[in-house]
Amino acid sequence: ACGHNVIAGISVAGGVALADSLENVPGEVVIYGCPAEEGGQNGSAKGSFVREKLFEGIDVAMIIHPSSEHSITKNSLAVNPLDFEFFGKSAHAAGSPESGKNALDALLHFFNGIATLRQHVTSDVKIHGVITHGGDAPNIIPDYTKARFYIRAATKEGCDEVTQKIVDIANGAALMTGCKAKVSSFQNRVDNLVQTRYFDDLYVDVMKKLGVEVLVDSKKSMGSTDVGNVSHIVPTIHPNIKICDSCVVGHTHEFNEAAGSLAGDEAVILGGKALALLGLKLILNESELLKVKEAFEATKK
Repeated sequence: ACGHNVIAGISVAGGVALADSLENVPGEVVIYGCPAEEGGQNGSAKGSFVREKLFEGIDVAMIIHPSSEHSITKNSLAVNPLDFEFFGKSAHAAGSPESGKNALDALLHFFNGIATLRQHVTSDVKIHGVITHGGDAPNIIPDYTKARFYIRAATKEGCDEVTQKIVDIANGAALMTGCKAKVSSFQNRVDNLVQTRYFDDLYVDVMKKLGVEVLVDSKKSMGSTDVGNVSHIVPTIHPNIKICDSCVVGHTHEFNEAAGSLAGDEAVILGGKALALLGLKLILNESELLKVKEAFEATKK
């Protein structure tokens, strides 16, 4: 439903085609498989790859995401994926409530505190969470509750700043109710995406040669992606390739159908060609690769 089958197909097609073109050319192509993309302890797997320094010696990184339009790399939001747990003391809710410490009260104060915070954050900040454990029985004061949150912002620095405010709210809610609070990451944090515009310009030129016009000023949001982690280390592109109509959005049944359709298959071939041609261009033309790297460093500064 997010088209990761198309992403994988494009990367493999482009990598294999480029590798087959390097028989007499000094260069190397590396294809990274990224399991656990959106879940599990190592979810947002490219964050693990960056942490383990798997991109050392890599000049550039390229990936294409299916979408409802052809467009260049867009900015994305950094995100901290966090679990918030509250520990209290159980007691009979009618017989001895004075003996209990209500972890559900702590959790509700926490949610209300976040609701109050929303007025005092910048417009790029997105805070969304759910209660995953709210207690076991209505006649027992809950001694344990848990919520899971995504905290997003335009930059990883801004994300860390608002995260600290939310952690303070959790600790305050625990203090109000006599409980203890615990905050932990349930998967890799995701950084905002650093856009190297010159690199995208080269992609646009390649797609034009393949007969496709690519939007360079799309306003559609891209959410968050662990490609952002990579983009802080090496010049990276993450353009979109069209597989459906503009009314279809990701993470829906309709997008799932599009990703498995003939349009999805055609996008794999088109995207694979684009990656192979662009990769070959950078390998054969050292001055272009240098310009990409210079643009990347300028953007980071």
